[in-house]
Amino acid sequence: MEDWQLRQMQSLPLDVKILKTKQRIREWYDYWQGAVYVSFSRGKDSTVLLDLVRALYTDVPAVFFDTGLEYPELRKFVKEFDDVVWLKPKRNFRQVIEEHGYPVVSKRVARLAKNIS
Repeated sequence: MEDWQLRQMQSLPLDVKILKTKQRIREWYDYWQGAVYVSFSRGKDSTVLLDLVRALYTDVPAVFFDTGLEYPELRKFVKEFDDVVWLKPKRNFRQVIEEHGYPVVSKRVARLAKNIS
């Protein structure tokens, strides 16, 4: 998408954005013949997306990945929703850091890596 196209879409009225989003959801659902889910991080974007999807298809599950680092309030918020699959990693955050190290990358290094690929 070109920058001008993004700006044009961002300037649309909210009701038009909702209609376009629901059309995309229908296309996604039909393409995968209903074998879909919503990745639910409990943030504002995934919460709105889950609401829009379930307004059209009540059978679509949400998937929440519980890393063990979430605040108790966020876990409580997720429990307010029906049909949420909770996934937990096999190793906790501390174990991953001990095995692989902490993922610290500078912006300069990240730009170099982007240019290489």
